[in-house]
Amino acid sequence: MKRTLAHVVIAAATVGGITTAVSGMPASATAASPSIRSYSETLSITFTGVGKDANFLDHTYRSQQVVLSPAIAYYRVVRHETVSLLNKQSIFKGQYYLVAGKDYAELNGAKTWTMTPAAPGEVSKDAVTLNLMIGLAKFRAIPGVTRSAPHQYQVTGTPAKVGGFLTFEYGITARELTSLGIKSVTLTLVTDSAGRPVTYTIVAKSKLRKVVITEIVTGYNQPVTIKAPA
Repeated sequence: MKRTLAHVVIAAATVGGITTAVSGMPASATAASPSIRSYSETLSITFTGVGKDANFLDHTYRSQQVVLSPAIAYYRVVRHETVSLLNKQSIFKGQYYLVAGKDYAELNGAKTWTMTPAAPGEVSKDAVTLNLMIGLAKFRAIPGVTRSAPHQYQVTGTPAKVGGFLTFEYGITARELTSLGIKSVTLTLVTDSAGRPVTYTIVAKSKLRKVVITEIVTGYNQPVTIKAPA
């Protein structure tokens, strides 16, 4: 889902969840997905340089509260920091709301918010990209997923093997990882007793880069009120 970097649209997806059966995960984990009305999430994506590129850094942090039902809404905070190979630092900060079909943004500490109507089809896309159960189905579809502990699942594979999930969930393509010399990626998922994602941890490394992704989901179906900024 472009919950981070790139929009991906899956036809005929629904907010309420989907049904998926996958080898390597027990029947209880592949039954009809539980309904998710709201949740909170934090996400950290870090690319650090290795060896001769040791001063390189690209770090994205995002925190968001999401309401899926009865209407799509979210409040999101993003911070993106880079340190180039030439040791030049850049920091971007942003706050975003989607409320009642309108987008609100406040960038780099601006004292005013911009407001624009959501683009055609944006809310329906968000119904897909914010649906954690669709991302979970992408994870389940990776060949070789095994249960490594109660409520914990793991798989290691090439960028091409795990790329569908990484692109959907984080906007990171197999081609991007391969270009950094990464040949193997390890993904670990922990779920709650209902089979909903609680944490994803992704680790990969080459002679040029180390990649660490941590996603934490809390507050399933807790009351959340998201109002447009004043």
